Amino acid sequence: MLQPTESVKHLALSCYKAMQVIGGKECPKCGGKGYFPLSKERITVAPQHTSIDCPTCNGTGKVKWKWELQVGEYILLDDEIHLLFPTRDGLGFDAGMSCGRSTGYCEEKCYQDFTDSIKAKCIPILPWETIIKILETMGYVVTVIYEGGDELHKRGYCNIWEEDKCVVEVEGAKDCPEAVMLAVIKLGKELTNA
Repeated sequence: MLQPTESVKHLALSCYKAMQVIGGKECPKCGGKGYFPLSKERITVAPQHTSIDCPTCNGTGKVKWKWELQVGEYILLDDEIHLLFPTRDGLGFDAGMSCGRSTGYCEEKCYQDFTDSIKAKCIPILPWETIIKILETMGYVVTVIYEGGDELHKRGYCNIWEEDKCVVEVEGAKDCPEAVMLAVIKLGKELTNA
């Protein structure tokens, strides 16, 4: 089983906390109103409706981000990395099976074994591509550059843009995932201090 390094634990936890801060941001589509007014022609046809909820924020005015456990995800739990796998009665996994198939990389955890108290202790190790998709739904544009080369000269860069302004810039990370996570952490700190 893989024991995460302090940097993996720090990045995963810090990135998760930053995503929660960023998730309280005003919706970029409706400008925080939570709705779009309907045209006079549409109101005439259906006078009981004068607006429609924003599909991006579901009428709340804020883009919310909430992580939920999903099969196939890596998580930190009790200082160990785990992979969540589904249970299938009679198809190789026993529904009553407790945590436990070792992959050599990490221990797989049976999704159905997770109680609410265990779920509350889980910290996601979010793939950097997923982080970028989440940020894009929040109105950010993310650019990631990776310069290959020998081990000493590999570098990852990440910029997060809001409208036409670069709000976060990270240079010299060891790879793209680290660059994206560091940029998210930096953005979360900036939003907290704003």
